Amino acid sequence: MKIIVLGRGNAGCFTALHLSYHLPNYNIELIYDPDVPPEKVGQASLIEAPALLWLTLGLNWYENVINATPKLGILYENWGKKNKYIFNPFVLNATAMHYDPKKLQEVILKSGYFKVKKKSINDPHKLKADYIFDCRGKRINDYSEYNILDNPLNSVILGQSNTSDPKQLWTRAVATPDGWTFVIPNTTNTTSYGYLYNDKFTSLEQATSNFQKLFKLAKQNYYLGDKVNNFKFKNYVAKEPIQDNVILSGNRLFFLEPLESTAVQSYIQWAR
Repeated sequence: MKIIVLGRGNAGCFTALHLSYHLPNYNIELIYDPDVPPEKVGQASLIEAPALLWLTLGLNWYENVINATPKLGILYENWGKKNKYIFNPFVLNATAMHYDPKKLQEVILKSGYFKVKKKSINDPHKLKADYIFDCRGKRINDYSEYNILDNPLNSVILGQSNTSDPKQLWTRAVATPDGWTFVIPNTTNTTSYGYLYNDKFTSLEQATSNFQKLFKLAKQNYYLGDKVNNFKFKNYVAKEPIQDNVILSGNRLFFLEPLESTAVQSYIQWAR
């Protein structure tokens, strides 16, 4: 039995690693286009992804080759009128993580659990394999093959301050007048931000100004400058998730901006 996984992003890497671990007698190959860079957005997980990395690669917090930080839950700030802070904890003996997607992908691709080939694939249906998981990301040209999902947000400003809070062992999800913001601690004594908003109601200039004021970025030695790291996104799901022997996954299958960082968990569940 041969399975090909297309794409080296989170979906591709976790799909190939999960299948290789649970199907050791199968011929599993990951093919990726070296000219397509990893997503630059900071990533986080639920608790199964770190467990899989421990079982397969023996990754641990001491060596920490993927530059991960512990995630013990999600702290919601300013979402309710009665409670300013609402904490969604993981069980005491379980840890999720925030991580550098580029580092993580490098480690998984070098793991030796499956074959890796660099090649640009235009039509997965022409590949010779029993099953093909198409995880080639959200570079989608024809949205007629997708149902557009309702989501109040469609844009994000990314930033990274030069300070960090060593006591923050969770994702902060902060409600703002424009939407919400994820706040993620990094191992480099920096903090990553993703200020989410809807550009139909809030201009980039207004969102940038609000971002700087709400999070006091100047006090953290961080200035957005003239070239703001900003991009738009659609929320969607494929009308045909399985096409003959080609199974869509990752951003090729769907995208819905998640509050709880459920994307990686959904990739593993879909592969299963």
